[in-house]
Amino acid sequence: MEEFGKRDGSGKVSAELIRRARLGDEDALYDLLKTVEKPLYRRAYYFLGHPEEALDATQEALLRVYLRLSEFRGESAFETWAVRIVTNVCLDRLRGRANRPEEAEAAWEGVRDASADVEAEVLAREAAAALSEALRRLPPHHRVPLLLRLWDGWSYEEIAEALAVPVGTVKSHVHRARLRLKEVLRPLWTGG
Repeated sequence: MEEFGKRDGSGKVSAELIRRARLGDEDALYDLLKTVEKPLYRRAYYFLGHPEEALDATQEALLRVYLRLSEFRGESAFETWAVRIVTNVCLDRLRGRANRPEEAEAAWEGVRDASADVEAEVLAREAAAALSEALRRLPPHHRVPLLLRLWDGWSYEEIAEALAVPVGTVKSHVHRARLRLKEVLRPLWTGG
């Protein structure tokens, strides 16, 4: 396979790779999907909290990326566009869980820190693990709006629409999630 660079110098997926994938180049399509697979899985894991469910959501999102590749207009980075797709897949799955509370609780068993392998330094790993654990402990109705707000930059109105709840409820959930995270993470900042 020809190596033409999966990412350009800025760390973004190259326009050439996207162009070739759109034209039906199977190698380019494979490289394109492989480039976004880990970020999609990481996002799905943080939202869903269970490795197998995150893998299923990632696979569904990759299929949607493939099927909608012609819809990508380049108004944002390709990875951002793909992460938005996996976020929507996760939201759909979380809505389904709301009707099965016992299944939602069981999904949290055995959650591991998805970002531990990314961090090289011990302190960074501990901070990432603490954040992951703190996020995991938030109830989904607090965690999901917080992640959409902080990671994706969604407006309160967009979150309210996606979750089918009032804007005031979203603001309240995000505020409570932030307070809880500060409380849990304070020992890391203060050294004990």
